[in-house]
Amino acid sequence: MFKLTCCLSILFASSARLFSDPSFLRTEQQPAGSRALACSSNPRLSWVNPLPNDVQNVTQLKYSVEVYTGAVAQPSSLVWASGAVTSDKQTIVVGSALPPESTYCWRVQVVLSTSSSGEFSPWSDVLPFRTALNSSTWQSRNASWIGGFNQIRGTMTVPQGAQIQEAFVTVTGVGAYYLYINGERVGDHIMSPAQTVYPKRILYEVFDVTRLIRPGPNLVGAMLGNVKWGYDDLWCNMTTANGPKGCQALLLQLVVTQTDGRKWGLVSNEQWEGRQGPVVWDHLFHGETFDARLVEPEWTTNLAAGVWSPVVQIKPPGTGLASFENLFPSLLPPIRVTRDYSPIRIFPQQSVEGAADAPWIVDFGQNMAGFVTLKLKAGQVAKAGTVITIEHAEILFANDALQNTYCKPNPNLKDLRHEPCYPHQTYGNGHEIADR
Repeated sequence: MFKLTCCLSILFASSARLFSDPSFLRTEQQPAGSRALACSSNPRLSWVNPLPNDVQNVTQLKYSVEVYTGAVAQPSSLVWASGAVTSDKQTIVVGSALPPESTYCWRVQVVLSTSSSGEFSPWSDVLPFRTALNSSTWQSRNASWIGGFNQIRGTMTVPQGAQIQEAFVTVTGVGAYYLYINGERVGDHIMSPAQTVYPKRILYEVFDVTRLIRPGPNLVGAMLGNVKWGYDDLWCNMTTANGPKGCQALLLQLVVTQTDGRKWGLVSNEQWEGRQGPVVWDHLFHGETFDARLVEPEWTTNLAAGVWSPVVQIKPPGTGLASFENLFPSLLPPIRVTRDYSPIRIFPQQSVEGAADAPWIVDFGQNMAGFVTLKLKAGQVAKAGTVITIEHAEILFANDALQNTYCKPNPNLKDLRHEPCYPHQTYGNGHEIADR
């Protein structure tokens, strides 16, 4: 799910020419925003030549593309130029292999059939992108798959006075992860990475975390989940409801570059520590059990917070993964929260109305894929051990009866005051929920 914002460039017309700056630039079909990730050393670049609605039969005659190191187009940083190419293609492949784990930007100009003099349009805006890692880079830094707990963390110290130029974290998890640096969530993805057949392919993601890194100690934490991984899977051997924690694993490397070129790094390895977090059971379709009594609010900001144990190295699924050959950058649009809905009505379920634990139906008036955020009213307190069960249902019949419910995140509250509780590793397709 994503939101596409379109912006039309202003066109300059005369009797001799119609100039249009190319726009909607893409690297590997990824839109502008944070640095796009190129999965190969020869990435695909594409663009659009926008035209007014009343202009027809216009073709592109030529293009010229330039690629620069860094995020700004400077003459001294030019690394590849196509030159003037006679072609109507608007998707090309960079003709020079680019080194991995580096930042580049590119721009394009075109000649349209409306230009009687054959002049190129102005240059487009630049689009930054970053080349992905290769298997040898993963292996050379000795990163390990680690797990044993569903909350794990590691530390990295940047020297005081260091001038940080950039910092990028490359991360993946099976089945899913949420990443935090110094108490702040990295990215806005939900249940990442995308599901794949792990013995063949595991997707990783890259985030620009420059603004999150600071001189001194930096605390990096990850919350892991099964999602759909670990059930009916021989490698994980999930035989019971709570199953072995070996199903959940993280692979990470963080590289910080100073302005003088020096680098500092952190990789996932046995030096990390772990604990049992509040999500004590989860599955993509079968729900989540959240025990708020296990919440440690400062687990990603305070090294002294909580009781921790050494993590264990996890052998990933598939023999090829030992050499990181089955790691691929994720080029898919991630799952994100795109909209919040408020209930249109709340009422007791008729079939058990009057019972002490009668469920309430919360009708959102909209069928959707999402999850419920629950919090107590200001001043209300739920005592430790209070159990709230939330079930999703997709159909609310005319008599206010629900279709069979499914997906049951179970928040087991501690003494909460006005704090939100929401599932992390599950979702429901639903129109309404039954709450009791």
